Amino acid sequence: MPMSIWSLGPGGRVNHYLFDLNRDWAWQTQIESQQRLKVYHQWMPHVAADLHEQGYNNPYYFAPAAQPFHTYITQFQRDFQVDIGKNHAKYFDENGWLYFTKEVFDLLYPSYGDTYPTYNGAIGMTYEQGGSGRAGRCITTETGDTLTLWDRVMHHKTTALSTVEVSSKNAKRLVDNFTDFFAKSRNAQIGEYKTFVIKGSNAKHRIKALCNLLDKNLIKYGKAGKSGQIRGFDYQTGKETSIKVESNDLIISAFQTKSVLAQILFEPKTVVVDSLTYDITAWSLPYAYGLEAYASKDRFDGQDGYAFDAYSNRLAASQEPYAFVARWNALQNARFLGAILKKGIKARFASEPFEVEGQSYERGSVVILAADNRKMAGYEKIISDAASKYEQDIQAVKTGFVSKGKDFGSDAYTFIETPKIAVLGGEGTFANSFGQVWYFFEQDLQYPVTIIPAENFARMNLDDFNVIVMSEGFYNINDALADKLGSWISGGGNLIAVGSATRSLEDKKGFSLTRYAEDSAKNDAKKADEKAELESRFDSYEGQARRFISEDIPGAIFKLKIDNTHPLGFGLGESYFTLKTGTQTYQPLKGAWNIGTIGADPMYAGFVGSKALEDVKNSVVFAVQEKGQGAVTYLIDNPLYRAFWENGKFLFSNAVFMVGQ
Repeated sequence: MPMSIWSLGPGGRVNHYLFDLNRDWAWQTQIESQQRLKVYHQWMPHVAADLHEQGYNNPYYFAPAAQPFHTYITQFQRDFQVDIGKNHAKYFDENGWLYFTKEVFDLLYPSYGDTYPTYNGAIGMTYEQGGSGRAGRCITTETGDTLTLWDRVMHHKTTALSTVEVSSKNAKRLVDNFTDFFAKSRNAQIGEYKTFVIKGSNAKHRIKALCNLLDKNLIKYGKAGKSGQIRGFDYQTGKETSIKVESNDLIISAFQTKSVLAQILFEPKTVVVDSLTYDITAWSLPYAYGLEAYASKDRFDGQDGYAFDAYSNRLAASQEPYAFVARWNALQNARFLGAILKKGIKARFASEPFEVEGQSYERGSVVILAADNRKMAGYEKIISDAASKYEQDIQAVKTGFVSKGKDFGSDAYTFIETPKIAVLGGEGTFANSFGQVWYFFEQDLQYPVTIIPAENFARMNLDDFNVIVMSEGFYNINDALADKLGSWISGGGNLIAVGSATRSLEDKKGFSLTRYAEDSAKNDAKKADEKAELESRFDSYEGQARRFISEDIPGAIFKLKIDNTHPLGFGLGESYFTLKTGTQTYQPLKGAWNIGTIGADPMYAGFVGSKALEDVKNSVVFAVQEKGQGAVTYLIDNPLYRAFWENGKFLFSNAVFMVGQ
């Protein structure tokens, strides 16, 4: 009976063990990280162990995992973790090795190395060895003992072989339950929702980006192909409603092999059975991709596949157009804009809606005037080639006389200065956040940037750049640097502060960012803190972790009201869903445009502590302070978090190309 076991190890390698108990043979190979996704789907594992290292003073961790478990994890998957954990414990007990289970590492967020295979039918587990990057060949722990590389290797070797041992003894159970998992999936016996509807009226590139992710995960989808009426959850309002399904809508059915994974990725609100979580508690894809979507408990069968109309434009045939007009509603549009700006094309954006030659355009639409580019030979071909490469919805028009709105010669069309971008990284910045920013420019936007060590911030020649991005971290902004930044911004600079980097600008001279907009609010908060401190003196020691979580937001989605008349809000609609991974909050700023705000009765998904929820009410998440000819963009929540929030990438593109012009 063939069995497949996987382990994800250090260095981005995948260890694959294929063995047959009845034939007494085994085969093992290693797969490079870039092949991981492909191989995972060709050889679906029955058992997958994700081998990690934690701080060197920590003992070894192995399954069973901590709560919360996702509610769709089967009882067999839960029980088998216990079986494996007991077997590991037997060997660790014999050697006197310290270990712990059922703490810290939960089974909820689908991007873990253990949950992803679990949601694909496997027994997914994390193993954590003390050591991490500091341990080297050996290190003295806090107890005075010596942790060696040999110790670390032996601990991982022991759990790996123990995993193979338990799996081989339970091969039939594993295979039978694995088969049963997918039989139930195809019949949608696991999970609440049966149909997810993505409206065909969404921007095409947003739908295509979602389909690309579904393809990578082998989740089937199709076109509705017919009209119908069903009931369901409206992601935009958070309420049950009647859904009019139209023939061009995208349908993801729960009746498929990848049913569990599909439902977990699309579920509007995850059930969190324990608030002490390791990571984020909300991730629903319609929010991440900025899509009008619905989740229904009714079954609606669509057609197989979702074919997009073949892209075409008639730019090559256009004869001396007055202007090219391009829509602005998805990240792909930002790629197009970046590509033509790199080539020296001069472009503008529309600050008001308009209509020309029978087509309506919203704020943010890119207008490329022949008059601006008349000195550049062959500029039309550059635009045409870029439009074809990025499938940009674009129109060549013969006139600047619009039928609605302002004519093209109006100051309602703002000239876009080609961004010359510096990203601060290195000492003082958070490596993950810096990597997210760098990845965005290099991979998502495909736009060049210069990396500047944050410790050189005060000494750098700011005039070499017109956009500076402060990735998350701690910066020493003294009065001299604040003045220097203020002068640069006033002269046309665009400063973008991401997440915790905004704290470095709080209450600094020349910057509007302050936690409390009014002294009365500051005094009220101080009194509340004093009262809470007094009450805490009577708290028991045992309950401190639970009390702390009431003040925390480990990762939840909040609905924002968006001012989409401002350049930072172009193309986003009236609302935006932000992934909030901390409790940093500010009241709406004085002397600034408060673009994205949370109201008095927030709509949210995921776990939010009761005290943290009160703090986040009536707060600002995205704001822009105009200063002279430039601007400061405050992104309190990091819109590039882990590079999966597609709509956040689009918002960040607005901050780069549209703000401060």
